[in-house]
Amino acid sequence: MSTPASRRHPEPEALAAFIEGELEGADLTSVTEHLSDCMECRALLRDATAFSREEVRAATPRKMSAPWWLAAAASIVIVAGAIWMIRLQAQHDPLQRLIAAAPTERREMEVRLSGFAWAPLHVMRGGDEPADPEQMRLTGAAGEVLQEARESTSPESRHAAGVAQLLTEHREEAIRDLDAAAHASTDAHVWSDLAAAHYAAAIRDDSSEQLKSALTAADKALALDHDLPEAAFNRALILERLGLAQPAADAWKQYLTLDPKSQWADEARQHLATLSRPDANLP
Repeated sequence: MSTPASRRHPEPEALAAFIEGELEGADLTSVTEHLSDCMECRALLRDATAFSREEVRAATPRKMSAPWWLAAAASIVIVAGAIWMIRLQAQHDPLQRLIAAAPTERREMEVRLSGFAWAPLHVMRGGDEPADPEQMRLTGAAGEVLQEARESTSPESRHAAGVAQLLTEHREEAIRDLDAAAHASTDAHVWSDLAAAHYAAAIRDDSSEQLKSALTAADKALALDHDLPEAAFNRALILERLGLAQPAADAWKQYLTLDPKSQWADEARQHLATLSRPDANLP
């Protein structure tokens, strides 16, 4: 079982050390487990690794007799370049900023959003709750993303805006932005997040029509990428909410073939256990 700290995105220096093969012990285990469950960090790692390879080609001495310190200096440049690239991409990617700002101790929605790390589901009790600094930080990051999105109509910008709207409980606006992004791209992650938005609206409004729209979006996401864990998780959740016990159980089992070890997988097993009870009360 991962510790709460492992749900945070690794520091750039840790990812760079991973690239160089310098992580050991608990640090290596923590980063490896995080990468198995975090699409965004895997993408950053892939790009940084490609950058490092290009730097290797440029910095490798042409003669075998080159002094040792030249090779050492080249290695330092490579690691520094990888750290710089990881940080630069995170700063300019609005989704990365939302992911980085997301609370690590709890999440407000059952569904999975693309790239977001697992956190325990927090059930709203109603009434006034104490101010949550992490939630306030996320709200601030969402506001910045929405402000920037006003200047762009690209699918990527609309995707980020939709996720920001959903994270701040503006579900209709989230559906609007994500629907526009989904129909302008073939990115399975956008369709999966659209399914999440429809599901969130369905729960709030007790709407079977929103659940059907959520299922359509999840199916589209899996048609584009049948191995996308977020879409598979959302689809199983939607089927369960629709009261389709056997299809939901099959969908959870399918999810576990894609993700057998993460804390999302632990939730999937809990859903399966609930569905297997004779007295199970489906929504």
